[in-house]
Amino acid sequence: MLPHLDITVIDSNGTAVSEYLILDAAVRAVAKGLTRDEVLKVIQHIADHNTLLYLPDTLEYLRRGGRIGGAAALVGTLLQIKPILYFNRKKNCIIDVYEKVRTREKGLQKIISEMGKAYAKSPYFRVAVVEVGARKAGQDLADRVHELYPEFELEICPVGPVIGAHIGPGTVGLCYYPMSPQIKELY
Repeated sequence: MLPHLDITVIDSNGTAVSEYLILDAAVRAVAKGLTRDEVLKVIQHIADHNTLLYLPDTLEYLRRGGRIGGAAALVGTLLQIKPILYFNRKKNCIIDVYEKVRTREKGLQKIISEMGKAYAKSPYFRVAVVEVGARKAGQDLADRVHELYPEFELEICPVGPVIGAHIGPGTVGLCYYPMSPQIKELY
């Protein structure tokens, strides 16, 4: 439709906060005067390395959206089973279950632990807290992460209504990626 423009389409390998982190870094790269190819390299690094782990507060919205059946939602609710969800790159970035845990607290601990393992492998790291209609729960998660990792500059990012409708209010999570030295210079 626009043959006179030089447009590059990039798969963000995620949504919502993943896309925000990519856009934030790209804008910073352009502002610093990086070339088009350097900006594309920054974008591709984040798209290839970001992880978004999130914990729905309830299984009800997954049931309503057809992601799980009514019986699974009922049993899961009774047993306090909480799925930690993520974008599975091996399956075309579909939303998949990362792990199932019993209780919300164990889910939050697992998400923080997984982020900590990734951080241990990288000297530079960027993290954002995700929340769906749960500003206080998002702030509580940010406070927990900041307690363990005071060096992080955390942002709390609300998820939009399209994604939020599928996972439901009360959902919280973490989106993170290891920064390359070039990306670190942007912050």
